[in-house]
Amino acid sequence: MGESYRQRTKAGGKKSATVRGDANRSRDERILRLSSQGIAAEDIASKFNLTSSRVRQILKKMN
Repeated sequence: MGESYRQRTKAGGKKSATVRGDANRSRDERILRLSSQGIAAEDIASKFNLTSSRVRQILKKMN
């Protein structure tokens, strides 16, 4: 069975780097997929509550 929320978090209620990393990787892959479909960085940023600059950074990192 999977870990409980308490097991996945550090003191202070912050998620561990592994949990955050997995979530960010999944988000980054969705961002890359949307970009490859021709959707503008501004539109992607709005969907993920990010700045368009951050979306461009993610796309640069993924290529």
